[in-house]
Amino acid sequence: MPIVHDFEYFKPAKITEALRLLSKHKGAAVFAGGTDIINEIKEGIAMPDFLIDIKGLSSLNKIQFKDGKLSIGALVTFSEILKSSVIKKRLPVFAEVARTVGSVGIRNRATMVGNICS
Repeated sequence: MPIVHDFEYFKPAKITEALRLLSKHKGAAVFAGGTDIINEIKEGIAMPDFLIDIKGLSSLNKIQFKDGKLSIGALVTFSEILKSSVIKKRLPVFAEVARTVGSVGIRNRATMVGNICS
């Protein structure tokens, strides 16, 4: 039986606002793809009082290769990694590894950064 837990939900429009919310609400959970935290809330594993949805922060949804360094934004999904011309050109094995993560539905929502943070 799913557990219902009340929490306050925020959807900041800018990174600075997200950082302010994180600073103000200690222990807040950050939500992007939600493949882990939503299930953890439903199962009673996680019970955050505050949930900060960063999905709308487009500046975190970029893949760049600059000065010899690859940068993958926090909102980039595994599917986007698979399709990225930058990844295919600079680090094709990384795209192949991304293909092994979950089902297509999971890859369409799950982010690499979210999985690292989990």
